[in-house]
Amino acid sequence: MDLSVFQKPPSFAHPLGTDSAGRDVLTRLLAGGRVSLAIGCLVALISTFLGLLLGAVAGFYRGVADFLTLRLTEIILSFPGLVAVAGAAALFGPSTKLLIVVLSLFSWPTPCLIVRAMTLSIRNVEYVTAARAAGASNARIVLFDVVPAVLSPLTVFATVAVAQAILAEAGLSFLGFGVPPPDASWGNMLNAAESIAIISGQPWLWLPPGLLIATTVLSIKPGRRRLRDAVDPRSGRRSRGLR
Repeated sequence: MDLSVFQKPPSFAHPLGTDSAGRDVLTRLLAGGRVSLAIGCLVALISTFLGLLLGAVAGFYRGVADFLTLRLTEIILSFPGLVAVAGAAALFGPSTKLLIVVLSLFSWPTPCLIVRAMTLSIRNVEYVTAARAAGASNARIVLFDVVPAVLSPLTVFATVAVAQAILAEAGLSFLGFGVPPPDASWGNMLNAAESIAIISGQPWLWLPPGLLIATTVLSIKPGRRRLRDAVDPRSGRRSRGLR
């Protein structure tokens, strides 16, 4: 912080200018990128793992496990996740850990339903029946037969979940319910755009984080295709055949 250079426009010393506390915008942009990307990746990993675990158990074992899992997904899907994060932040105070936990808890139903549907179609195919006849336990069948079969759609979900989590963090931090200051994130850097004077007269405070959020989210789509083809090479051959 250097109050002698607060709200200065871009210059040689500060390529993206400084904010209202005299902090270098470029430095905060780089530091905030680590936080925003970490939140996006952690939310995607946690929600994908929970969805894989619960969906595989529900689809393979059916019965009570399937019934309880479906009811729980219906409850969570009927409640807006962003409102839950805002409510939790109002009760416990905004924090990065709370943001990751709540977003993850409200993101796992989608991969869970995907995995459950695929598990239902896999549980009675020939190689699963053969493994069961050979004496393989249910846990082994789920781990070595079901999980590899559902990795391809899960990778697509995980990459989309990264983008969704980054956008959710940006919106919540902009409203004051996400990453708390003085920690930097692309979302709470956009919080400076609340003022009309800053929007019109100091675009270096809000335009760079906004452009980085948009660029990151848009760049995930080609990365999603490459990751899907790496996990399931057959999908790449099918897509090239269609073209």
